[in-house]
Amino acid sequence: MHRLLLILFISCIMLLLLAACGGRLPADCPPDCIGLNLFSRNLQGINLDDARLIETNLNKANMVGASLKNANLTGAHLKETNLESADLTGAILTGADLSNVNLRNAILDGVDLRGANLQGATLSRVNMTNTVLMVPNSGMPS
Repeated sequence: MHRLLLILFISCIMLLLLAACGGRLPADCPPDCIGLNLFSRNLQGINLDDARLIETNLNKANMVGASLKNANLTGAHLKETNLESADLTGAILTGADLSNVNLRNAILDGVDLRGANLQGATLSRVNMTNTVLMVPNSGMPS
């Protein structure tokens, strides 16, 4: 009897862990997705327009075709994330880690990338109209 209860208990714990790792986004996300751990999640085609994804871990996530219009991704972790064909129009990515991210065919119109790490990023066929890459000259000597 004790063995059966132990097996049942372990099975319940495993189901809870699976639900936490691969389940849906929390009910209040979007818009409030601040600090979530979405590491390696399949978010293909998701609509996160106007979402607050500040300091969110999206490393290695699949976000192909996602819509992130006007989303705030300040300080977000997007290392090795696949954002191919994603729409980030008007998004804020200041201080975000976009190293080795795939942005092929993405729309970055009006995006704020000040202080973002784009080392190794794939930027082929990206629309970067009105994108801010650095702070304009503040009059300080370089």
